[in-house]
Parts: sequence; C-alpha cells; structure tokens
Amino acid sequence: TADVRVTRSRRTARRPAGARTHTRSWTVICLCVPWKQLTIFRAALCGQHAPSGINIGTSLLLSRVPRYTEKPCSLQAVHNHTFLYSDEVQIGPETVMTTLYTAKKYAVPALEAHCVEFLTKHLRADNAFMLLTQARLFDEPQLANLCLDIIDRNVADAINAEGFTDIDLDTLCAVLERDTLSIREIRLFAGVVRWAEAECQRQQLPVTPRNKQKVLGRAVGLVRFPLMTIEEFSAGQHEFN
Repeated sequence: TADVRVTRSRRTARRPAGARTHTRSWTVICLCVPWKQLTIFRAALCGQHAPSGINIGTSLLLSRVPRYTEKPCSLQAVHNHTFLYSDEVQIGPETVMTTLYTAKKYAVPALEAHCVEFLTKHLRADNAFMLLTQARLFDEPQLANLCLDIIDRNVADAINAEGFTDIDLDTLCAVLERDTLSIREIRLFAGVVRWAEAECQRQQLPVTPRNKQKVLGRAVGLVRFPLMTIEEFSAGQHEFN
C-alpha cells in the first residue's frame, strides 16, 4: 500500500513597498497516512474530482491554508496528525470535542472511539446534559444512552448544572419524554422554566409568560402536570398566564 508522504513548512510572503504591513503565513498541512484506508482522502485523491498530475507514491502537497490570526485547522486536533499513522493519541477536556469532530469528518473510527471512551470516563451529572447534546449532534447513540442513564438517576443535580440551560430544544424534549426520571414533576418543571427564560434571552425576546411558552413549543405538552398537586399546578400556571 502506497503512503502519502509530504513535509510541513512555513514561509512568509513578501509584500510590495508601501503596502499594508502584516505577515501572511502559509501552513502546509502534511500527512503521512495510509491513504487507501481513509475514505475522504481516497475520494479526494482518486475520485472524479481529483487533481491531475499527482503521482501517488511521491510527495504530495495536500493543501495550503493562509493564516493570519485564526485558530489552527482542525487536523491539528489529531495531536499533530500523528494518530493517523502511529495510533498515538492525546486527548484532553479542551480538545476532545474538536478531535471528535475531526475524527467524524475524516472518517477515522479508531480515533472516534478514543474520544467517546474519554467522554464516557468523564461523564458526570453536572455535564451530562452538555455531553448529551454533543452525543446527539455527532450521532453517538452509545454515549447518548449513557448520558440519559446518568440524567435518569441524578436529574435534580443535572438540571441545576450550569450547562443545562444551554441545551437545545430537541434535547430538552428527549429528556422530558422519558418515564424514568427520578424527580418530582414540579422540580422538573422549575428547570424547564429556567431553560425557557434563558432561551428567551438567546432569542432576544422579553422574558414574559407568553414568550416562555412560545420558545418551549411542544415541550410544554411533555410536562406531566397531572402528577403535580393542585397547589403545585396552580403555581406552575402562573409561569404561562
């Protein structure tokens, strides 16, 4: 199997006299990978839109990315792309989601598995909602189910966590639909109201009962008001009336 071998270099472009002075660096992204094993690279190099005149088996310049002050490209999340040819990986809390995105984008299932394993080990009640949102976004059903299990058993702590009000509406509804939440409905409803208030602010709407009901949409119908006492139900109705 032929390997794609390239080098990495950086150079500074010269500008004409009198032009605005700033440094423009070119980062040459270089990969030494078994290209036939990576679907996205195989399609790019051998598909119908592959550039002509490339001799696979010699050095190949995959891309040049102009950089000013932007963040490094996503390929650098793969620990300087060494995982692609050495199976060495370093994942931390600040890089795991970027690395998971990269693994998904470039079809590297082994790296994806490392990311999911890392997230699973660090799953707690106070980050379960945040990780559930990411698991649904990246189509990771195993991680999503683990998050839901943690939320079922620790829902009071989970809805009081800082990241709860940042989840999306579909994730909120997915939790409200469950029959296994260990919490009184009035306390769950209080969390739903806090989410609605945060969503009103995100949408730059006045935090009024009508707008809270508007941003909740179908989530209102998922709150099980019959499980509340008459006093709790009466107090809850003030949030929407």
